Amino acid sequence: MSSILTHLTIGSNDLKTARIFYDAVLEPLGIKLIREVEGQRFAYGKDGEEGRIIIVKPINGKAATAGNGITIGLAAPSDEAVDAFYKAGLANGGKDAGEPGPRPAANNSRGAYLYDPEGNKICAFNFK
Repeated sequence: MSSILTHLTIGSNDLKTARIFYDAVLEPLGIKLIREVEGQRFAYGKDGEEGRIIIVKPINGKAATAGNGITIGLAAPSDEAVDAFYKAGLANGGKDAGEPGPRPAANNSRGAYLYDPEGNKICAFNFK
């Protein structure tokens, strides 16, 4: 399946905390660290692809802030991966934004929502 996106960039004021959180929540989804520029940014993706999710200190030097109304949705390979994503997020500095479960607005799916340590909203969905 091809994507209409080339990458997502998520701002962070604390790259160390963000790294711990994103390493934990992306692993159950089969997404891993691909590249890191120490103290500036790191990128995640799947085998054989360039970084598609980039965590970065804002280039303009201003503080990173979460976007109200923005949600970053990630594909999960199974219901168990959705649950692991959610548990890993809570255990690594994330906050609940919607427990794992069926999502009536998205037919035949199970999803979970988290806020990352900066307040960005992310979710993982398994569509059946």
